[in-house]
Amino acid sequence: MAPADDSVVAVFGTVELLESILLRLNMKTLLLSQRVDRTFRDTIANSTKLQKALSFEPASHTAAAKGAMRSKNNPLFIGSMRLAHGGRICV
Repeated sequence: MAPADDSVVAVFGTVELLESILLRLNMKTLLLSQRVDRTFRDTIANSTKLQKALSFEPASHTAAAKGAMRSKNNPLFIGSMRLAHGGRICV
């Protein structure tokens, strides 16, 4: 294995570094990154920060518990709903 390959393995094998890199991605790319390999999938599934970035978890548990958190729609879901309903959202 070449030294560059060792560096790549070291970075992506360190959960904190991979999480930091993944947090810089837009929502759609982050969601699709789960398909790269098991390390990416497990990191995304087990990271509270990444789950919040995907709108799978509320931004703040304390704010949600107090009822102070405003509802935030997942833009990927809303976009697919618009496509399914000819450009308008049916609730």
